[in-house]
Amino acid sequence: MPPRGLERIQVPALRHFAVGDPREPDEGIVMTLNTFHNCLDSFGFLVEYLPELKTRIPDFSLSRTLVDLWIISTDSLHIQLIDRYRTEITHLRVVFDFTEFQDPNRWHEKEDLDKLIELLKTSNPSSALRTIYIDSERLPYFSQPTAEAQEARAELIQVCRDYNIEVVSEDQPRNGAWYSDISPDFATRMSSRA
Repeated sequence: MPPRGLERIQVPALRHFAVGDPREPDEGIVMTLNTFHNCLDSFGFLVEYLPELKTRIPDFSLSRTLVDLWIISTDSLHIQLIDRYRTEITHLRVVFDFTEFQDPNRWHEKEDLDKLIELLKTSNPSSALRTIYIDSERLPYFSQPTAEAQEARAELIQVCRDYNIEVVSEDQPRNGAWYSDISPDFATRMSSRA
């Protein structure tokens, strides 16, 4: 990303913008989002970006944003951020990312899903969440999901149904392959609203 970000003259037909870099957003990303946040159909970025973006771009609306929650560790920071912005996050993608660099013994999917389920149950009256995207295949690189993890996933789906949160199953990229972070379903939905 250029340090000054992208400008409209460079990409006049840009309609969807997604960032999948797990580091803090650099100046170019923030500048690009600042330039385009009122005219794009959809955005996608990691939940870790929210504090920086909401500080730097206070009027940034999350109604057209697919926020990624990576299920890769038992780090509760991600869940805390979902809770902190629960009145603004309307679309959430639960991302299972298993690359060759990860230790298969650190797979804590069930614990993370349990935290998310508990958050959905306790924050529902104040939650803006309308859609959760989950992986349709769920075949991690190192191992098959445990029975407990499968049960937690089924419970997540049921809790979403109980609270009228739509669950969208969509193939997600695997194993660190090059891919677009733009969800085809989300981009289509947001374009049809524009």
